[in-house]
Amino acid sequence: MTKKMTPAARADRKKKSDIALAIAEQVVHLRTRSGLTQGELAVRMGTYGPVISRLESGLHFPSLDTVRKVAAALGGRVQVDIVDVKLPKRPGRPKKR
Repeated sequence: MTKKMTPAARADRKKKSDIALAIAEQVVHLRTRSGLTQGELAVRMGTYGPVISRLESGLHFPSLDTVRKVAAALGGRVQVDIVDVKLPKRPGRPKKR
């Protein structure tokens, strides 16, 4: 029997899928611009070619550690931006006149 996903769970899965695809596209772009094969990138990361293939498929959400290893193997670093945060106004602060 298959459980039905709630709308919130479905939205969360979609967000993760979008992120996984964006990471995959960036890895493919950077790897190919660096002139590396999947196997060569794997060696630099200390892993195997199928791991890179899986990452580049965009079907699996990589761990932050994996993304960090990819960046290091390509001579870069990871940068995380948190954007579009809508903070509530702070209550109880009198307005200055």
